[in-house]
Amino acid sequence: MNALKKLDLSGIPLTGDGVAALVRGSHLATLRTLLIRSGDLSPNGIHALLTSPHMTRLECLEIVGEAVAPETLLQLTERFGTDVVRNRVVRPIRRDVIMR
Repeated sequence: MNALKKLDLSGIPLTGDGVAALVRGSHLATLRTLLIRSGDLSPNGIHALLTSPHMTRLECLEIVGEAVAPETLLQLTERFGTDVVRNRVVRPIRRDVIMR
């Protein structure tokens, strides 16, 4: 069986409880890269990421979407390292500007 190395959930909406359920699984013990939407990072989801005993090999935690609160980024970088956590801010395309 192949070990899970990369999981891209940036296009899938999850609730904080969904994130918590996901990171409780021991199947994430081999995970190197996790992409997740910033909108899914409720306090419950953030707590789950911070306390997951299985995400010890994470090399990239990319949070896609809106800017993440500085306090949250600080907590995540303290847990996973400054070279691991990235916040890729993606702004929605404004169609009214494109159509001109």
